[in-house]
Amino acid sequence: LQAERKQSFQLDKTPLMRLYLLQLSDESYQFVWNFHHILLDGWSLPLVWEDWFNYYHAITEGVDTEVKPTINYSNYIAWLQEQQQQNLAQEFWQNKLSGFESPTPLVVETPLSNRQQSEYQEQVAYLTVEKTKLATEFIRQHQLTMNNLVQGVWGLLLSRYSQENDVVFGATVSGRPPSLPGVESMVGLFINTLPVRLQIAENIDVLSLLKQLQQQQIDSEQFAYSPLVEIQGWSEVPRGTGLFNSIVVFENYPIDSNNVETDAKLTITNSRGIEHTNYPLTIISGPGEQLIIKISYDNSRFDAETITRMLGHFQTLLSAIVENPTLEINQLPILTEPEKQTLLINWNNTETEHQQKTVIQLFTEQVAKTPDAVAVIFENQQITYSELNKKANQLAHHLTSLGIGTDSIVGIYIERSLEMIIGILATLKAGSAYLPIDTEYPIQKNE
Repeated sequence: LQAERKQSFQLDKTPLMRLYLLQLSDESYQFVWNFHHILLDGWSLPLVWEDWFNYYHAITEGVDTEVKPTINYSNYIAWLQEQQQQNLAQEFWQNKLSGFESPTPLVVETPLSNRQQSEYQEQVAYLTVEKTKLATEFIRQHQLTMNNLVQGVWGLLLSRYSQENDVVFGATVSGRPPSLPGVESMVGLFINTLPVRLQIAENIDVLSLLKQLQQQQIDSEQFAYSPLVEIQGWSEVPRGTGLFNSIVVFENYPIDSNNVETDAKLTITNSRGIEHTNYPLTIISGPGEQLIIKISYDNSRFDAETITRMLGHFQTLLSAIVENPTLEINQLPILTEPEKQTLLINWNNTETEHQQKTVIQLFTEQVAKTPDAVAVIFENQQITYSELNKKANQLAHHLTSLGIGTDSIVGIYIERSLEMIIGILATLKAGSAYLPIDTEYPIQKNE
Protein backbone atom coordinates (compact mmCIF):
# COMPACT_ATOMS: atom_id res chain seq x y z
CA LEU A 1 0.00 0.00 0.00
CA GLN A 2 2.81 2.38 0.84
CA ALA A 3 4.55 1.59 -2.44
CA GLU A 4 1.39 1.96 -4.50
CA ARG A 5 0.51 5.36 -3.08
CA LYS A 6 4.14 6.44 -3.13
CA GLN A 7 3.92 8.38 0.11
CA SER A 8 6.49 8.62 2.86
CA PHE A 9 5.26 7.23 6.17
CA GLN A 10 8.24 8.45 8.15
CA LEU A 11 9.28 11.86 9.49
CA ASP A 12 12.71 12.54 11.03
CA LYS A 13 13.26 8.76 11.26
CA THR A 14 10.17 8.45 13.49
CA PRO A 15 7.50 6.05 12.18
CA LEU A 16 4.17 7.81 11.66
CA MET A 17 2.17 4.61 11.31
CA ARG A 18 2.30 1.22 13.03
CA LEU A 19 -0.01 -1.77 12.64
CA TYR A 20 -0.10 -4.39 15.39
CA LEU A 21 -1.83 -7.74 14.86
CA LEU A 22 -2.93 -10.00 17.71
CA GLN A 23 -4.47 -13.41 16.94
CA LEU A 24 -7.41 -14.04 19.26
CA SER A 25 -8.52 -17.32 17.65
CA ASP A 26 -8.31 -19.19 14.34
CA GLU A 27 -10.85 -16.80 12.84
CA SER A 28 -10.46 -13.68 14.94
CA TYR A 29 -7.72 -11.07 15.07
CA GLN A 30 -7.34 -7.80 16.84
CA PHE A 31 -5.76 -4.90 14.96
CA VAL A 32 -4.25 -1.90 16.72
CA TRP A 33 -3.46 0.85 14.28
CA ASN A 34 -1.44 3.82 15.47
CA PHE A 35 -0.82 6.78 13.20
CA HIS A 36 0.09 10.44 13.55
CA HIS A 37 -2.53 12.95 12.46
CA ILE A 38 0.03 14.66 10.26
CA LEU A 39 -0.18 11.61 8.00
CA LEU A 40 -3.90 11.40 7.31
CA ASP A 41 -7.26 12.52 8.69
CA GLY A 42 -10.48 10.70 9.57
CA TRP A 43 -11.89 11.14 6.06
CA SER A 44 -8.89 9.21 4.71
CA LEU A 45 -9.36 6.16 6.94
CA PRO A 46 -12.14 4.47 4.88
CA LEU A 47 -10.06 5.07 1.73
CA VAL A 48 -7.06 3.30 3.24
CA TRP A 49 -9.21 0.47 4.59
CA GLU A 50 -10.78 -0.04 1.18
CA ASP A 51 -7.34 -0.47 -0.38
CA TRP A 52 -6.37 -2.79 2.47
CA PHE A 53 -9.40 -5.02 1.84
CA ASN A 54 -8.68 -5.10 -1.88
CA TYR A 55 -5.10 -6.25 -1.29
CA TYR A 56 -6.27 -8.87 1.21
CA HIS A 57 -8.82 -10.18 -1.26
CA ALA A 58 -6.22 -10.33 -4.06
CA ILE A 59 -3.68 -12.21 -1.94
CA THR A 60 -6.10 -14.75 -0.45
CA GLU A 61 -7.86 -15.44 -3.78
CA GLY A 62 -4.69 -15.42 -5.88
CA VAL A 63 -5.91 -12.74 -8.25
CA ASP A 64 -4.26 -9.64 -9.59
CA THR A 65 -4.70 -6.47 -7.60
CA GLU A 66 -6.66 -3.77 -9.33
CA VAL A 67 -5.20 -0.48 -8.21
CA LYS A 68 -7.56 2.44 -8.61
CA PRO A 69 -5.91 5.59 -9.94
CA THR A 70 -5.57 8.20 -7.21
CA ILE A 71 -4.84 11.90 -7.32
CA ASN A 72 -1.60 12.81 -5.62
CA TYR A 73 -1.62 14.91 -2.47
CA SER A 74 0.80 17.29 -4.18
CA ASN A 75 -2.16 18.61 -6.22
CA TYR A 76 -3.65 19.91 -2.99
CA ILE A 77 -0.35 21.52 -1.98
CA ALA A 78 -0.21 23.32 -5.32
CA TRP A 79 -3.81 24.48 -4.90
CA LEU A 80 -3.04 25.65 -1.37
CA GLN A 81 -0.08 27.73 -2.52
CA GLU A 82 -2.26 29.45 -5.10
CA GLN A 83 -4.79 30.45 -2.45
CA GLN A 84 -2.17 31.77 -0.07
CA GLN A 85 -0.71 33.99 -2.76
CA GLN A 86 -3.99 35.90 -3.06
CA ASN A 87 -3.79 37.35 0.49
CA LEU A 88 -7.59 37.45 0.85
CA ALA A 89 -7.77 35.32 3.99
CA GLN A 90 -6.07 37.85 6.27
CA GLU A 91 -8.67 40.54 5.63
CA PHE A 92 -11.53 38.06 6.16
CA TRP A 93 -10.28 36.73 9.50
CA GLN A 94 -9.32 40.16 10.79
CA ASN A 95 -12.86 41.41 10.13
CA LYS A 96 -14.39 38.28 11.63
CA LEU A 97 -12.42 38.56 14.88
CA SER A 98 -12.38 42.36 15.17
CA GLY A 99 -12.95 43.46 18.77
CA PHE A 100 -12.33 40.04 20.29
CA GLU A 101 -9.33 40.44 22.59
CA SER A 102 -9.17 37.47 24.99
CA PRO A 103 -10.23 33.80 24.89
CA THR A 104 -13.60 32.89 26.40
CA PRO A 105 -12.95 31.63 29.95
CA LEU A 106 -13.97 28.13 30.99
CA VAL A 107 -15.26 29.14 34.42
CA VAL A 108 -16.21 25.59 35.40
CA GLU A 109 -12.56 24.60 35.67
CA THR A 110 -10.88 23.15 38.74
CA PRO A 111 -9.04 25.85 40.76
CA LEU A 112 -5.34 26.10 39.95
CA SER A 113 -4.38 25.14 43.50
CA ASN A 114 -6.19 21.77 43.18
CA ARG A 115 -4.85 20.69 39.78
CA GLN A 116 -3.00 17.42 39.45
CA GLN A 117 -0.99 15.84 36.63
CA SER A 118 -2.71 16.21 33.28
CA GLU A 119 -4.47 13.18 31.80
CA TYR A 120 -7.21 13.05 29.16
CA GLN A 121 -10.44 11.20 29.82
CA GLU A 122 -13.79 10.85 28.04
CA GLN A 123 -17.47 10.79 28.89
CA VAL A 124 -20.19 9.87 26.40
CA ALA A 125 -23.93 10.47 26.24
CA TYR A 126 -26.52 9.58 23.62
CA LEU A 127 -29.65 11.47 22.72
CA THR A 128 -32.66 9.17 22.78
CA VAL A 129 -33.95 7.81 19.49
CA GLU A 130 -37.09 9.96 19.79
CA LYS A 131 -35.15 13.17 20.51
CA THR A 132 -32.68 12.41 17.72
CA LYS A 133 -35.60 12.09 15.29
CA LEU A 134 -36.98 15.42 16.50
CA ALA A 135 -33.57 17.05 16.02
CA THR A 136 -33.30 15.59 12.50
CA GLU A 137 -36.77 16.86 11.58
CA PHE A 138 -35.90 20.26 13.05
CA ILE A 139 -32.78 20.78 10.93
CA ARG A 140 -34.55 19.58 7.78
CA GLN A 141 -37.49 21.89 8.37
CA HIS A 142 -35.27 24.92 8.86
CA GLN A 143 -32.60 23.93 6.28
CA LEU A 144 -29.84 23.65 8.85
CA THR A 145 -27.30 20.89 9.52
CA MET A 146 -26.73 18.77 12.61
CA ASN A 147 -23.23 20.22 12.81
CA ASN A 148 -24.78 23.68 12.82
CA LEU A 149 -27.10 22.69 15.68
CA VAL A 150 -24.33 21.09 17.77
CA GLN A 151 -22.08 24.15 17.38
CA GLY A 152 -24.96 26.44 18.33
CA VAL A 153 -25.69 24.46 21.48
CA TRP A 154 -22.07 24.55 22.59
CA GLY A 155 -21.76 28.27 21.85
CA LEU A 156 -24.84 29.01 23.98
CA LEU A 157 -23.57 26.81 26.82
CA LEU A 158 -20.21 28.56 26.68
CA SER A 159 -22.03 31.89 26.91
CA ARG A 160 -24.04 30.71 29.93
CA TYR A 161 -20.96 29.40 31.71
CA SER A 162 -18.81 32.47 31.04
CA GLN A 163 -21.65 35.04 31.32
CA GLU A 164 -20.37 36.64 28.10
CA ASN A 165 -22.42 37.44 24.99
CA ASP A 166 -19.42 37.34 22.66
CA VAL A 167 -17.75 33.90 22.69
CA VAL A 168 -15.27 32.11 20.45
CA PHE A 169 -14.57 28.40 20.23
CA GLY A 170 -12.89 26.20 17.65
CA ALA A 171 -14.51 23.89 15.12
CA THR A 172 -12.89 21.32 12.88
CA VAL A 173 -13.57 21.40 9.14
CA SER A 174 -12.77 18.81 6.47
CA GLY A 175 -10.50 21.28 4.66
CA ARG A 176 -11.21 19.60 1.31
CA PRO A 177 -12.01 22.36 -1.21
CA PRO A 178 -14.90 21.44 -3.55
CA SER A 179 -13.13 23.31 -6.36
CA LEU A 180 -10.23 20.82 -6.37
CA PRO A 181 -11.07 17.86 -8.65
CA GLY A 182 -10.77 14.47 -6.99
CA VAL A 183 -10.14 15.87 -3.53
CA GLU A 184 -12.69 13.52 -1.98
CA SER A 185 -10.53 10.49 -2.89
CA MET A 186 -7.18 11.89 -1.73
CA VAL A 187 -5.40 10.43 1.28
CA GLY A 188 -3.61 12.92 3.49
CA LEU A 189 -4.08 15.63 6.08
CA PHE A 190 -6.73 18.17 5.11
CA ILE A 191 -8.55 18.71 8.40
CA ASN A 192 -8.27 22.16 9.98
CA THR A 193 -9.52 23.92 13.10
CA LEU A 194 -11.08 27.36 12.67
CA PRO A 195 -12.51 29.90 15.12
CA VAL A 196 -16.28 30.21 15.43
CA ARG A 197 -17.58 33.45 16.90
CA LEU A 198 -21.02 33.67 18.47
CA GLN A 199 -22.29 37.17 19.24
CA ILE A 200 -25.61 37.00 21.06
CA ALA A 201 -27.74 40.10 20.65
CA GLU A 202 -30.32 40.95 23.30
CA ASN A 203 -33.73 39.30 22.82
CA ILE A 204 -32.64 37.34 19.71
CA ASP A 205 -34.49 34.07 19.18
CA VAL A 206 -32.58 30.81 18.87
CA LEU A 207 -33.57 30.09 15.25
CA SER A 208 -32.23 33.46 14.09
CA LEU A 209 -28.99 32.81 15.93
CA LEU A 210 -28.58 29.39 14.28
CA LYS A 211 -29.20 30.95 10.86
CA GLN A 212 -26.49 33.53 11.56
CA LEU A 213 -24.12 30.78 12.63
CA GLN A 214 -24.87 28.83 9.45
CA GLN A 215 -24.11 31.86 7.29
CA GLN A 216 -20.86 32.37 9.17
CA GLN A 217 -19.87 28.77 8.39
CA ILE A 218 -20.62 29.30 4.70
CA ASP A 219 -18.56 32.50 4.61
CA SER A 220 -15.64 30.84 6.39
CA GLU A 221 -15.58 27.83 4.05
CA GLN A 222 -13.74 29.65 1.27
CA PHE A 223 -10.91 30.47 3.70
CA ALA A 224 -10.91 27.13 5.55
CA TYR A 225 -7.36 26.48 4.37
CA SER A 226 -5.99 29.24 6.63
CA PRO A 227 -3.55 27.88 9.24
CA LEU A 228 -4.79 28.52 12.76
CA VAL A 229 -1.45 29.95 13.79
CA GLU A 230 -1.80 32.66 11.14
CA ILE A 231 -5.40 33.41 12.13
CA GLN A 232 -4.16 33.80 15.70
CA GLY A 233 -1.59 36.35 14.49
CA TRP A 234 -4.24 38.30 12.57
CA SER A 235 -6.53 38.54 15.61
CA GLU A 236 -6.42 41.05 18.48
CA VAL A 237 -5.72 38.33 21.05
CA PRO A 238 -2.15 38.77 22.38
CA ARG A 239 0.48 36.50 20.86
CA GLY A 240 1.22 33.50 23.00
CA THR A 241 -2.43 33.25 24.05
CA GLY A 242 -4.74 30.81 22.26
CA LEU A 243 -7.89 32.04 20.54
CA PHE A 244 -10.02 29.47 22.34
CA ASN A 245 -9.92 26.73 24.97
CA SER A 246 -12.55 24.38 23.53
CA ILE A 247 -13.32 22.90 20.13
CA VAL A 248 -16.27 21.12 18.51
CA VAL A 249 -15.60 18.11 16.30
CA PHE A 250 -18.50 16.79 14.21
CA GLU A 251 -17.52 13.47 12.65
CA ASN A 252 -19.61 12.97 9.54
CA TYR A 253 -17.48 11.29 6.90
CA PRO A 254 -19.27 10.86 3.55
CA ILE A 255 -17.97 7.32 3.02
CA ASP A 256 -19.86 4.43 4.59
CA SER A 257 -17.50 2.05 6.38
CA ASN A 258 -19.67 -0.87 5.21
CA ASN A 259 -18.50 -0.22 1.66
CA VAL A 260 -14.99 -1.37 2.49
CA GLU A 261 -16.15 -4.86 3.48
CA THR A 262 -15.67 -6.30 0.02
CA ASP A 263 -15.02 -9.88 1.09
CA ALA A 264 -17.40 -11.95 3.19
CA LYS A 265 -14.41 -13.76 4.68
CA LEU A 266 -13.13 -10.55 6.22
CA THR A 267 -15.28 -8.18 8.20
CA ILE A 268 -14.63 -5.49 10.79
CA THR A 269 -16.47 -5.59 14.10
CA ASN A 270 -16.17 -3.63 17.35
CA SER A 271 -14.28 -0.81 15.68
CA ARG A 272 -13.43 2.13 17.91
CA GLY A 273 -10.95 4.97 17.98
CA ILE A 274 -9.05 6.63 20.81
CA GLU A 275 -7.85 10.17 20.30
CA HIS A 276 -7.48 13.49 22.06
CA THR A 277 -6.60 17.03 21.06
CA ASN A 278 -4.28 19.49 22.75
CA TYR A 279 -7.27 21.53 23.96
CA PRO A 280 -8.52 21.13 27.52
CA LEU A 281 -12.09 20.52 26.32
CA THR A 282 -13.25 18.82 23.11
CA ILE A 283 -16.91 18.21 22.24
CA ILE A 284 -17.25 15.38 19.73
CA SER A 285 -20.52 14.52 18.02
CA GLY A 286 -21.72 12.47 15.09
CA PRO A 287 -24.91 11.36 13.36
CA GLY A 288 -26.70 8.07 13.85
CA GLU A 289 -29.94 6.62 15.16
CA GLN A 290 -28.92 8.22 18.44
CA LEU A 291 -26.92 11.44 18.28
CA ILE A 292 -23.66 10.88 20.15
CA ILE A 293 -22.21 13.59 22.38
CA LYS A 294 -18.74 12.84 23.69
CA ILE A 295 -16.54 15.15 25.76
CA SER A 296 -12.80 14.61 25.95
CA TYR A 297 -11.28 16.61 28.78
CA ASP A 298 -8.09 17.30 30.67
CA ASN A 299 -8.82 15.91 34.13
CA SER A 300 -6.34 18.30 35.71
CA ARG A 301 -8.67 21.15 34.71
CA PHE A 302 -12.10 19.50 34.96
CA ASP A 303 -13.43 16.91 37.37
CA ALA A 304 -15.70 14.06 36.28
CA GLU A 305 -18.78 15.50 38.03
CA THR A 306 -18.43 18.78 36.11
CA ILE A 307 -18.28 16.97 32.76
CA THR A 308 -21.31 14.85 33.70
CA ARG A 309 -23.29 18.00 34.46
CA MET A 310 -22.05 19.56 31.22
CA LEU A 311 -23.33 16.62 29.19
CA GLY A 312 -26.69 16.96 30.93
CA HIS A 313 -26.84 20.69 30.19
CA PHE A 314 -25.93 20.03 26.56
CA GLN A 315 -28.77 17.54 26.10
CA THR A 316 -31.29 19.76 27.93
CA LEU A 317 -30.41 22.82 25.85
CA LEU A 318 -30.44 20.92 22.55
CA SER A 319 -33.88 19.44 23.32
CA ALA A 320 -35.22 22.86 24.30
CA ILE A 321 -33.99 24.41 21.04
CA VAL A 322 -35.58 21.69 18.93
CA GLU A 323 -38.90 21.90 20.78
CA ASN A 324 -39.07 25.73 21.07
CA PRO A 325 -36.99 27.35 18.28
CA THR A 326 -38.83 30.69 18.61
CA LEU A 327 -37.83 31.17 22.25
CA GLU A 328 -35.48 34.01 23.10
CA ILE A 329 -31.99 32.89 24.10
CA ASN A 330 -32.41 33.91 27.75
CA GLN A 331 -35.54 31.74 28.04
CA LEU A 332 -33.82 28.48 27.12
CA PRO A 333 -33.32 26.09 30.07
CA ILE A 334 -30.13 24.14 30.72
CA LEU A 335 -30.85 22.49 34.08
CA THR A 336 -31.55 18.77 34.09
CA GLU A 337 -34.55 17.35 35.96
CA PRO A 338 -32.43 16.14 38.93
CA GLU A 339 -30.90 19.63 39.20
CA LYS A 340 -34.35 21.22 39.18
CA GLN A 341 -35.44 18.84 41.92
CA THR A 342 -32.42 19.80 44.01
CA LEU A 343 -32.69 23.56 43.48
CA LEU A 344 -36.45 24.05 43.55
CA ILE A 345 -37.60 21.34 45.94
CA ASN A 346 -34.83 19.89 48.09
CA TRP A 347 -33.01 23.14 48.88
CA ASN A 348 -36.28 24.96 49.54
CA ASN A 349 -37.43 22.39 52.06
CA THR A 350 -36.65 24.58 55.07
CA GLU A 351 -38.90 22.84 57.58
CA THR A 352 -36.97 21.72 60.65
CA GLU A 353 -37.83 20.82 64.18
CA HIS A 354 -36.30 24.11 65.32
CA GLN A 355 -38.27 26.30 62.91
CA GLN A 356 -40.17 28.22 65.62
CA LYS A 357 -37.27 28.57 68.07
CA THR A 358 -34.99 31.55 68.50
CA VAL A 359 -31.22 31.45 68.71
CA ILE A 360 -31.38 32.01 72.48
CA GLN A 361 -33.84 29.14 72.92
CA LEU A 362 -31.56 26.81 70.94
CA PHE A 363 -28.55 27.97 72.94
CA THR A 364 -30.36 27.38 76.25
CA GLU A 365 -31.29 23.84 75.17
CA GLN A 366 -27.67 23.13 74.27
CA VAL A 367 -26.51 24.44 77.66
CA ALA A 368 -28.87 21.99 79.35
CA LYS A 369 -27.65 19.08 77.19
CA THR A 370 -23.88 19.69 77.40
CA PRO A 371 -23.10 22.21 80.18
CA ASP A 372 -19.45 21.17 80.50
CA ALA A 373 -18.71 20.92 76.79
CA VAL A 374 -16.50 23.57 75.20
CA ALA A 375 -18.68 26.16 73.49
CA VAL A 376 -16.12 28.65 72.15
CA ILE A 377 -12.38 28.50 71.47
CA PHE A 378 -10.36 31.61 70.70
CA GLU A 379 -6.60 31.32 70.34
CA ASN A 380 -5.46 29.79 73.67
CA GLN A 381 -8.72 30.54 75.50
CA GLN A 382 -11.89 28.47 75.76
CA ILE A 383 -15.18 28.58 77.63
CA THR A 384 -17.87 25.96 78.36
CA TYR A 385 -21.57 26.30 77.65
CA SER A 386 -22.46 26.78 81.33
CA GLU A 387 -19.76 29.45 81.83
CA LEU A 388 -20.77 31.25 78.66
CA ASN A 389 -24.43 31.18 79.67
CA LYS A 390 -23.64 32.51 83.15
CA LYS A 391 -21.54 35.45 81.90
CA ALA A 392 -24.08 36.31 79.18
CA ASN A 393 -26.91 36.31 81.76
CA GLN A 394 -24.94 38.66 84.04
CA LEU A 395 -24.34 41.12 81.22
CA ALA A 396 -27.95 40.85 80.02
CA HIS A 397 -29.24 41.80 83.51
CA HIS A 398 -26.92 44.81 83.51
CA LEU A 399 -28.19 45.92 80.08
CA THR A 400 -31.79 45.56 81.28
CA SER A 401 -31.03 47.72 84.32
CA LEU A 402 -29.84 50.44 81.92
CA GLY A 403 -33.18 50.41 80.11
CA ILE A 404 -32.09 48.23 77.19
CA GLY A 405 -34.94 46.12 75.85
CA THR A 406 -37.14 45.48 72.79
CA ASP A 407 -36.33 47.74 69.80
CA SER A 408 -33.02 48.78 71.35
CA ILE A 409 -29.76 48.55 69.41
CA VAL A 410 -26.57 47.82 71.29
CA GLY A 411 -23.27 48.68 69.70
CA ILE A 412 -20.52 46.11 70.22
CA TYR A 413 -17.19 47.86 69.85
CA ILE A 414 -14.56 45.19 70.44
CA GLU A 415 -12.10 43.03 68.54
CA ARG A 416 -12.80 39.35 67.94
CA SER A 417 -12.63 37.60 71.31
CA LEU A 418 -14.57 35.54 73.85
CA GLU A 419 -15.95 38.81 75.23
CA MET A 420 -17.47 39.62 71.84
CA ILE A 421 -19.48 36.36 71.89
CA ILE A 422 -20.62 37.09 75.45
CA GLY A 423 -21.74 40.57 74.36
CA ILE A 424 -23.73 39.24 71.42
CA LEU A 425 -25.54 36.62 73.51
CA ALA A 426 -26.23 39.12 76.30
CA THR A 427 -27.75 41.60 73.87
CA LEU A 428 -30.02 38.93 72.38
CA LYS A 429 -31.02 37.74 75.87
CA ALA A 430 -32.01 41.33 76.71
CA GLY A 431 -34.36 41.27 73.72
CA SER A 432 -32.32 43.76 71.69
CA ALA A 433 -30.37 43.79 68.45
CA TYR A 434 -26.60 44.14 68.30
CA LEU A 435 -24.58 46.33 65.95
CA PRO A 436 -20.95 45.26 65.43
CA ILE A 437 -18.59 48.22 65.13
CA ASP A 438 -15.14 47.78 63.58
CA THR A 439 -12.44 49.10 65.88
CA GLU A 440 -10.58 50.37 62.82
CA TYR A 441 -13.35 52.81 61.96
CA PRO A 442 -12.33 56.47 62.46
CA ILE A 443 -13.96 58.48 65.25
CA GLN A 444 -16.64 60.78 63.87
CA LYS A 445 -16.26 64.41 64.91
CA ASN A 446 -19.28 66.70 65.15
CA GLU A 447 -18.83 69.97 63.29
